[in-house]
Amino acid sequence: KGDWRKQMLGKPGNGGTASNEDVTALAAAVSSIHNVQYHAALFMQVIMDERLTGAVAQLIGENVQLHHTKYHVKPPAVGAPFPMHQDYPYFPHEGHTMLAAAIHIDAADVANGCLCIVPASHKQGPLPHQNDGSHYLPLEQWPLERAVPCEAGEGDVLIFNYLTVHGSYVNHSQRPRRLLLVQMRSPTDRPTAKEHLSPGQGTMLRGVNPRGLITWD
Repeated sequence: KGDWRKQMLGKPGNGGTASNEDVTALAAAVSSIHNVQYHAALFMQVIMDERLTGAVAQLIGENVQLHHTKYHVKPPAVGAPFPMHQDYPYFPHEGHTMLAAAIHIDAADVANGCLCIVPASHKQGPLPHQNDGSHYLPLEQWPLERAVPCEAGEGDVLIFNYLTVHGSYVNHSQRPRRLLLVQMRSPTDRPTAKEHLSPGQGTMLRGVNPRGLITWD
């Protein structure tokens, strides 16, 4: 745990993107690094760890395929919240097997901007999001206050389906909130749009890809 945590110290803006949050009128950002396994081999070991892929296999089946990875830094005192949303609009799939594993590099609580979810919201299926390119859910219907905080210790993993309504709070603390996000799916679950294409997408983390098997007569 300590080794891969140290890999990310001092790298909050490497190839990152910023997300401004006008809901609270804070000019704050969350920085991100995409495809972390291309930055250090240690991250490939993390995302192929049996403890992670085994848990995911219990949810979507024995074959687990990588979609993409991201590393998020929510900086102390000014780290922005993220409004409620589903991940579905970013990369829709036919079978809805896509899920996220949020690996906590730091302990996370409400004070430093932990994730929050609406339990069982995935059962509602795809929801109408705002048509402004943000993919946020309507704020008046889905305020952050409606969600349940998912506080976690360093090294804890939160796994949720991409239809689960979720967001995160402002970081009011003097502590960073660093998170490694791994998006995975069943290899038989086809995308319905060419969205969020990433290097390494389709890598098998566990099992085999039935669509790519060669059979001999």
